[in-house]
Amino acid sequence: MSSYKGTIIESSLKDKKILDEVKIVKKYKDEDWVLYDIEIEENKIKDLQKYINDGPWYRHLWNGEKIMMKFMLYTKKVFLR
Repeated sequence: MSSYKGTIIESSLKDKKILDEVKIVKKYKDEDWVLYDIEIEENKIKDLQKYINDGPWYRHLWNGEKIMMKFMLYTKKVFLR
């Protein structure tokens, strides 16, 4: 199973329980935002959606071979590059 790297903005989360499901590589603050650099298994990426506040929020995950970007307001659209 492939893992992906990305960043989660804490204020984008309606429920921070998802942070228990991912590996937090780094937590830091950038002005008013608390950010988490994470690693997440590919099979848990779909679960991430139910923890995100109403958007618009972007999710940008990569694994070295492909980039997965998802505009969180439109939950059915996934862009692979």
